Amino acid sequence: MMIPAHGSIPSAADPEIAPRALANLSTHEEVVVEALTTLDNLAQSTHQQSMDAMDDDQRLAIVEAFKPVSPAFIQLLQAAVITSYYQDDRVLQALGLPTRAPHPGGYPVHDTDWSLLDAVRGRKPFYREVGEGDG
Repeated sequence: MMIPAHGSIPSAADPEIAPRALANLSTHEEVVVEALTTLDNLAQSTHQQSMDAMDDDQRLAIVEAFKPVSPAFIQLLQAAVITSYYQDDRVLQALGLPTRAPHPGGYPVHDTDWSLLDAVRGRKPFYREVGEGDG
C-alpha cells in the first residue's frame, strides 16, 4: 500500500524488497508485535475480519485509523520500507540513478585536516582507566 508498482518500477511488496524491510524491522520486534496486534484488533472490531481478507478500501480505512494510534510504529515502518526500496537496483535504474553505493566509487572525498583533532588529543582524559575504582 505504501509504494505501489508503477510501470517498470516494482512495489515495496516486491519479493526482493519486502524481506529487506522485514529484516530492518526485526530489530524492533516488541514494537512491531504490539503494533500488529493493535492493527489486527482494530480490523476485527471494525470489520470482523483480518486485514488480508479486506478489500483495498477497507484496508486503507483501517490504516488511516491506525496511524494516530501508533505514530512511532508508522514512522519506523516507513523508514524500513523506504530504505529497503531505494536500495533495489531496479528502482534506482528506473529513476535513472547509478546502481552502486554512493561510497566508495565515484564521489571525491577531500583529504581530512586531521589537525582539527589536536585540541581533543591534547586535553586531559575525562574517563577512568579500566580497573580504577573497581570493587
